[in-house]
Amino acid sequence: MNIKRLLAFCLFIAVVFTSAIGPVNVANASAPAGWRDLPDFYVFKDKFSGWAGSGADELETVNGSLPVDTQVTYENLPSLRLNVRTTLSSYWMTVILCLAEWNCHDVSRYVPNGYLEFNVKGKNGGEQFLIGAVDHVAERPSGVEKTITRPITDYCTITTEWQHVKIPLTDILDPSLGMDPYNAKAIVLDKVNLDPFCVWINQLKITSPDKENAFPAIKVNQVGFLESSEKYAFVSGFEDDFNATVGTEFQVKRVSDDSVAYSGQLVLVADYDAYDSGERVFKAIFTDLKEPGEYYITVNAEGIDASPKFKIGNDIYKSLLVDASRYLYYQRANIDLEAPYCTDYPRKDKTPQDFNCAFAPIHQLQKMCQKDGTMPAILISM
Repeated sequence: MNIKRLLAFCLFIAVVFTSAIGPVNVANASAPAGWRDLPDFYVFKDKFSGWAGSGADELETVNGSLPVDTQVTYENLPSLRLNVRTTLSSYWMTVILCLAEWNCHDVSRYVPNGYLEFNVKGKNGGEQFLIGAVDHVAERPSGVEKTITRPITDYCTITTEWQHVKIPLTDILDPSLGMDPYNAKAIVLDKVNLDPFCVWINQLKITSPDKENAFPAIKVNQVGFLESSEKYAFVSGFEDDFNATVGTEFQVKRVSDDSVAYSGQLVLVADYDAYDSGERVFKAIFTDLKEPGEYYITVNAEGIDASPKFKIGNDIYKSLLVDASRYLYYQRANIDLEAPYCTDYPRKDKTPQDFNCAFAPIHQLQKMCQKDGTMPAILISM
């Protein structure tokens, strides 16, 4: 009997306190400190990609790159050894430290207030070298690549002790210099003169005190939805300037007259999306709206603009199929591209075939083969 009374009492306490606590609104939880800060972008921490070399092997390299020195460290991390062992009799050397393998990388958000930061020390003190950046813009008339370098002495005097250096990115990557920070390729190192020198560079990184950009809150499929398909939009933003919460109302409105075709409430997906966006994410579900037409979405929260327009209908992908087919047709060679199949860029064939100079049948070509299996030179030249 005592056990039954004890169990009943515990159940009573659990019910009472659960009711008292009530539902917890996790959407009001906070993201970790500094979650929206632009992250440090390491060019070299303990590994890197790139190339280094000199005309007569004056620059010390390992497999075509600067050696990573695990014996000379700072803050328990290795360094890059930039070591010109003898006078540069070949008159040239270059070091390329790639940002994204050999691809371009967008550092435009970092440039306005950011820095190229690293630790450096010399073998003897007083060493000099150039440091800067190179971009890669294939369509630039003045040249595909542009390089800007600065003397290290503009920012520090190298000693035999480690010291921290901060070079403003505006000195080496600013658009006013002709650089394209959307297409940054690498950090580069070069000589000031032909004299030998040796320095170590540690924790080379791009930094900025700025925050990640905020983007329009409503993310919706701009092509649209089939009438019977699942329909939803994501509504998301950084919690420090995002005013939507669980239960915030949204509307799907007709473009034709701005009337409301559907309304609902936002559903929480992630209070803090730690893996992808760093945002608080909600979902606006409107699967029940099946009426064909053109729509846009609004949310009843300050600072959230209306979504792009989209369509609902069973023919929404027709134009995509037409465009894809037309794209393949536009690539055809040896024919005229004419209406009604080519509506935008009709053209005459500029490489007509010469039917008076037809290829020989395959059995004739086989007979013409040499005994060793190779083709006569006249056929190869064709």
